[in-house]
Amino acid sequence: SANRTNSSPPSPKPIPGDPATCYWTTYALFQMGGAHWQQWTERMGQAALPLQATTGEGAGSWPASAGDSQVTTTARFTLALAACYRYSRIVTR
Repeated sequence: SANRTNSSPPSPKPIPGDPATCYWTTYALFQMGGAHWQQWTERMGQAALPLQATTGEGAGSWPASAGDSQVTTTARFTLALAACYRYSRIVTR
């Protein structure tokens, strides 16, 4: 399933997939580590970061998506992008 996930990475149109799916996929692939994690995290950043607002009242946030509010979407993408800083790997090889 990790091979399949990286064969269809997050799409930048308009938000890289469902934010909850992106978060849990990021967490799972971080736990796996290796090439799957490296590919996913690079593509996730490339897809999500350009969509983050840089000016105005919403600076630093992502627009609402997938039925979630702007706050929820921003929280999920922030957690997804910071997974490697927030968690330890459960299993080490």
